[in-house]
Amino acid sequence: MSDINKPIEFGKKPDPKDEETYRKKIENARLHNTGVNALKSSTPVGHVAKNEVDLTRPSTEAAKEVPTSVTPRPPGSPAISKETAKQIAEFQEAQKKTENSIEEEVKKQLVDEEDSLRSGPRDEAMLVLSNNKRRKAIESRCSEMDVGDLILKGEVRQVVPIIPDKFVATFRSTLPEESLFIKKLVAEATTVSDQHTLEYYGILQLCLSLVQLNNMRLPGHLDEHGNPNEALFAEKKKTVMRLSGYVINDLMINLSWFDIRVRKLMNADLMGNG
Repeated sequence: MSDINKPIEFGKKPDPKDEETYRKKIENARLHNTGVNALKSSTPVGHVAKNEVDLTRPSTEAAKEVPTSVTPRPPGSPAISKETAKQIAEFQEAQKKTENSIEEEVKKQLVDEEDSLRSGPRDEAMLVLSNNKRRKAIESRCSEMDVGDLILKGEVRQVVPIIPDKFVATFRSTLPEESLFIKKLVAEATTVSDQHTLEYYGILQLCLSLVQLNNMRLPGHLDEHGNPNEALFAEKKKTVMRLSGYVINDLMINLSWFDIRVRKLMNADLMGNG
């Protein structure tokens, strides 16, 4: 018989003993109802052994063998490094300074806008003379006052260099009797308008407080007993009314600032220079 007619065999021919053993396994599986899974082995058909895979190793063991560029942090390490924490602190400080600077700039703009929104030439004229920058400059030149004079002598005086060597006023505090005196004059005067009454009352207050203007000493309005006298006061008012309206307006502004400084004398924590 030629080779061409030989039957083709795949794999190794099974041994008769192995075949008999396999048949017994099949019969035993049927009797105990274990199914064909009991017959499986690691050697497939063709008798070529499979590579064994160890499935008992924990997955974490396999993961440890995976190379990585990240170095694990030791137990108890801080969340961030000292250098990173320093950079964050510096950034936060710079941000805070920037926010404060912006806040101050916004406040300044709001003040400027408020001033610009004031309507009318009268308000603009008031801003020229009545503003914080000018007030601070004038108050820095004022003579000091002693609260003891106010308590023991009943009045306190202050030299106020509005324009040094050119426009210098001396003011005095007033007594309750003097305040009632000019209020009586206002009540007896003919009422023209509310604005007229307010301006008239302001001029009368200036007459009470203004003692001297530059080298010109104004007439006194108190009699020998220290009481306000109508005739003396009328003479003093004439002298004041001869001054320029611009001068009187500025004197009235500075008188109001002087009044605040006198009130602050009673609270040393509020009293600064002057």
